[in-house]
Amino acid sequence: MKAKLFLFTMMLTTALTAFMSCTEDIDANNHATAGSLKITVRSDNDSPDGGTRTSYSGFVTTFTDGDQIGVYAVKGTTALFSNICFTYDADGDEWTTTGNIEYNSDYTYFAYYPYTSTPYTPDFTQATVDNKFSLFLTDASNKFHRADQSTLANYQASDLMIAQGVDAGSSTVTFTMLHKKGLAVFNGEGAAEATFTGNIPYLMSSTKYFLMKPSTSTEFTDDEETYSLSASAGRYVTHSIAESYNTFILSVTGPAAYTYSGGTKSYSITSYKQNSSGTKSKAAAWTATYDTDGDGVFDDSKPSWLTAFTASGDGSTTASNYSATVSAQSAMSPTSASASAILAAATAVGSSSDYYDLSTNGGSSSMTTANCYMVHAPGYYKLPLVYGNAIKAGADNTVAYKPTGSLSNGTNNFVNHAGSNISAPWITKSGSGVNGGMNITVDGAQLIWQDVNGLTSNYAIDGDYLKFQVPAGSIAEGNAVIAVKSGSTIVWSWHIWVTPQTYSNRTTVATGSHNYSVTPVNLGWVGSSNVTMSGYEGRSCTVKITQTGGDSKTFTVAQAENITVTVSKTGNSPFYQWGRKDAFPPSNGTANTDKTVYVGSGVDTKGWYYEASTTSTIGTTIQYPWKHYYNSSNYGPVTTTYYNMWDAQNNTTDNVTSATKKTIYDPCPPGFCVPTGNLWYYFGNGGNRTMSTFDTTNKGATWNTGITGDALWLPAAGYRSSSSGALDNVGSGGYYWSATPYSSTNGRFLGFYSGNWVWDYAHRASGFSVRPVAEE
Repeated sequence: MKAKLFLFTMMLTTALTAFMSCTEDIDANNHATAGSLKITVRSDNDSPDGGTRTSYSGFVTTFTDGDQIGVYAVKGTTALFSNICFTYDADGDEWTTTGNIEYNSDYTYFAYYPYTSTPYTPDFTQATVDNKFSLFLTDASNKFHRADQSTLANYQASDLMIAQGVDAGSSTVTFTMLHKKGLAVFNGEGAAEATFTGNIPYLMSSTKYFLMKPSTSTEFTDDEETYSLSASAGRYVTHSIAESYNTFILSVTGPAAYTYSGGTKSYSITSYKQNSSGTKSKAAAWTATYDTDGDGVFDDSKPSWLTAFTASGDGSTTASNYSATVSAQSAMSPTSASASAILAAATAVGSSSDYYDLSTNGGSSSMTTANCYMVHAPGYYKLPLVYGNAIKAGADNTVAYKPTGSLSNGTNNFVNHAGSNISAPWITKSGSGVNGGMNITVDGAQLIWQDVNGLTSNYAIDGDYLKFQVPAGSIAEGNAVIAVKSGSTIVWSWHIWVTPQTYSNRTTVATGSHNYSVTPVNLGWVGSSNVTMSGYEGRSCTVKITQTGGDSKTFTVAQAENITVTVSKTGNSPFYQWGRKDAFPPSNGTANTDKTVYVGSGVDTKGWYYEASTTSTIGTTIQYPWKHYYNSSNYGPVTTTYYNMWDAQNNTTDNVTSATKKTIYDPCPPGFCVPTGNLWYYFGNGGNRTMSTFDTTNKGATWNTGITGDALWLPAAGYRSSSSGALDNVGSGGYYWSATPYSSTNGRFLGFYSGNWVWDYAHRASGFSVRPVAEE
């Protein structure tokens, strides 16, 4: 097959601003012969759209199937045949026409490209070809010009070519087509990424091209600045865009958690990229993919319950807000069974090769750490080696270990097992910020105690995580305390509460000074009879936002579970010394008798041990989480008498009405904390409330809020004596710590007995129950 090529011959005269880094004028005076009217043209399958239109190799044009030119036959100065359309037929390798035109050696023939049915009228009285077609060149009505040449079709429609034919004999006329537009060529490292407005070039092979009317000024605006070019036929100019936008910036904020009723919430995305020097920015497009089952695999399958969600965007240098709509859930069928049966029937989570991270709910939320984690199913679990709640929603929760403010009765820096000031969240890592830590070697783990034989097992350290298993064969409602060690020294410990309880069905108590969202059962509660579960199970989807050529980030769209767990009024729960994080074994729930527990190496067979000491420090209690310490000098477990052990910025013994600022010593699960004193002040010293008659059968009392069906059951769990650790008043009295101290030696608590409720105080070394409230 013959190939007829038309060399791009032109000139650009430029008036460029100082930004242009490189300008090069190039002569292109050689013309390639085009052949006769019956021409054959190479079909270039490497053209940008697969070879169906004119393609460009350097500055050479190749005609392909379907291209059209307009032909004139002129005798003297009169056009005898005007604008006859010839179309290239690739199959026949020829140009054909349905119009009426004849060959005559006395005629002069002219052709132009691209063909239009309504061209300008040539003036064949003029001497030169350019003058004859001057209206084509000035193109006042833009018949051969598109400002937006970003598509191949628009680029070709702007590629004006004109020729006077040469009689080749045998009724054949040959045209040497000459380009009549100036050509701007944008190359360099940043050319492909440059975004133009107004006059938009065509991109091919990392280079951009734009065809301009000759002898006119054409203005270009790209990411950098605005500049102008003036062009004349016969030249082209190259402009190098040297800067590459290679630094990607992506910030995403997911929607807040939805309730079971669904609804619409907003999320925001900021997506852009910067040049190498960081002085210029432009938007970066993004797309969304979804992980609906938590396996870490993302695809385009959006969950059906996420009914409206924007799956892609052009990006922006400022936050763009979008809406996500979630459908309402259907209520689960009420289930009544023993807690152990419910737990055993739950779908196991994690695996021996992929442990379930308790601090991120299996990767469905940002990391939030605590000293207690709730487990609802058998499986393989891990938790990060982080001090208490030092990480919250994926960020460094500095206030939890380095409280701010003037704390004359408190400390501005909590300490670890060695008595060293904690400067960053992680026990093991080094450095500062959310990924920093105290650089302590952790090389072992052990059980302290658990109240179900085999409840947890297979403790191991894996990098910066503690791993353990809750076997399906021995799962039951219960508690365990697991510690990690550096050599033989315990450096921290965690309480694992295995329970069907979710803490989602809470009761709002409005004291008049503060509103508290109170959990339905004590921390670590183990009931003695069947559990009934009803309400709405949670569901979530992890969304990954990925920039084109850049970064990616994830966020979670989640409907929080709203499960009501009705538990038995009788049971047992652990005890806590004021200001400590450590759970002590409960009673058997019916008498002043220790519950049977199962212990690890070196721990007393009861799971706890009383020790009188006037020298025990916070670090000492961390190293011996099973020891019930008593200091006869200040009636606390340690020598220090800080007011802010459980409420980071507290500096008073008054009726504290603000929300608790949870500390790294708080014993509650993520999202919950010990309440400030105002809650129990309202129960025991004021407020419009009624207390039911003490229930001697179930050993406890109900506090009524005044709202029908809204009440709190508080078991009379008794307490552990400050001076001996021995159990007392189990079944006849209830004792619930607040985060507020009474003095340097005593803590505030709610007490109730057979006939009254009191807001009282007791030695900090006493072992009382904890009823958490939602953290604010």
